[in-house]
Amino acid sequence: MGALKRGLNPRLSELGLAICGGRGRHSVRTPDELRTFAMKAGLNGDELARTSRLTARVDNNAVADGFQLYLHSFAITKSGEWAVVQHGMNPQNSLARRYHWHSTSVRDLVSDPHTAILGKPQGTILNLVDARGLKAQEALLTIAKEPVESSLNEARKLTMPHIMTLVRRMLT
Repeated sequence: MGALKRGLNPRLSELGLAICGGRGRHSVRTPDELRTFAMKAGLNGDELARTSRLTARVDNNAVADGFQLYLHSFAITKSGEWAVVQHGMNPQNSLARRYHWHSTSVRDLVSDPHTAILGKPQGTILNLVDARGLKAQEALLTIAKEPVESSLNEARKLTMPHIMTLVRRMLT
């Protein structure tokens, strides 16, 4: 993505396409780069920056797969069509996973927003943005609305077999 950014961005006026973000410190600059691009293209930069932050949050937090994002790239056209490519790394086995988003496919950021998630299968994934996970989403919302102390007291009562049973129920 860095090579694409270096090669395509100087030709922005000719191609009408830019790559924002990247690895490490470049990824945190994505919102500012999107606002700058939006100003030139007549788009809503704050909305693009919000979308950038939300896609990163979803892949880092709502897809519980053991991967932490280390690359966040946002490709955008002057017409406002965008694609997000993010890479996550599993620190325990150094394997990577890629998350793809495309604006024409995203109807809801929290219900099947991905165009693809690519990587070597590695056990159970709790994907809270998979439409099939509605029961798990509802259970977590219920827990989040309760007082923290109440949830902690319930959690202290659980043993590992109880937890695994609950997880299986939420996944079916």
